[in-house]
Parts: sequence; structure tokens; C-alpha cells
Amino acid sequence: MTLHHKSQKKMIILIVIVGGLISLIVATINLIQGKITLPVIEYITFLICILAWYLARKDKLNIASFIVVIELFVLYILTYYQGGVLNTGVVWVNIYPVIAIYLLGHKKGGIFSGALFMGITALFVFNELTIISLPFNRSMSLATFFSYLVISGFMFFFEMMRNKMNKKLESTNKEIENLSDISLQIGKSIEFDKVFE
Repeated sequence: MTLHHKSQKKMIILIVIVGGLISLIVATINLIQGKITLPVIEYITFLICILAWYLARKDKLNIASFIVVIELFVLYILTYYQGGVLNTGVVWVNIYPVIAIYLLGHKKGGIFSGALFMGITALFVFNELTIISLPFNRSMSLATFFSYLVISGFMFFFEMMRNKMNKKLESTNKEIENLSDISLQIGKSIEFDKVFE
């Protein structure tokens, strides 16, 4: 298992433990406040967190990563739409590109991040057309859009550069390994020559 896979596994486990606990707490708070839909979704989120944790522990990181990213996609769209606890939904969506791009890489994670951006943009437009009613004002939504784009862009390029550096590092390690093999063969040849002197 590579260093990236080890850190990816730790990140998935951290996300599902923290996310699972937050989901339980928020679901209970929303249930106490009389909301029905969001608590049910958050309890389902908790169960999905358990599944992703199990898959990560079994080193099925690709499946666990996709489950986490898709689960958070749905949860953040709903949180943005319903506002979340104390209308913090606009804040939580900004975490998504960091998680999606780190877990899935800059290409797949970038696609999911772009999809979430389009989803919250559609909700904003529907709000402006008075088709739906979001629990926060226009300036808060616009600030969220701009911060989301900055965070997404930063993560996309950071992950792209990290990926390039990892490939270069792997190539350099292979060169070093080849040189080490050649050095070992030369050393054995010199020792063999000394035996016949």
C-alpha cells in the first residue's frame, strides 16, 4: 500500500467517524426541532458512514471514496436547500471540493465539485425566480459561490501538482532502484575478479 493510499484510508476513516457523529447529533437536533425529512436523511447518512468505514478498513478505498463523495454530495445539496442547523448550509458546502478532490483525484473530484456547484447554483436561481425559498439571503449565497470557486480551484491545482510530483517521485525511485541493481552487480563482479587474482 502506497503512502497516498495509507493517508487516503486515514482520511476516509476520519471523515466517516466525524461525519457519522455529526450526522447523529444534527439528526437528533433536527428531530427535536420537529423536522422530519432531514433527520431521516441524516440517520441514513450515519448508516452509509458505517458502510464506508467498513470498506475503508477492508482496503476497498475506491469504493469507500465514491460512497463518501456521493453521500456528501446529496447531504450538502439538501443542507444548502434546507439551511442546515442555524442556517450554516452555505458554510458546509465549501468543505466538499477539498474532500472530493483529495479522495477522487483532481479529475473525478473536480467533476463532482463542479456538479455540486451547478446544483447550488440551480437552487440559487430557483430562489431568485421565487420557485423555492432558501433560508439565507442573496449576498450570503454569492459569497458562498465565490469562496467555493476559490477553494475548488486551489484544491484542483494542488492535487494536480501533487499527482505530478508523485509520478516524478515514482520514476526517480525506479531509477534509483535500477542504479542500485547495477551497482550491486558491479560489486559482485569486482569480488568475483578478486577471487581469481
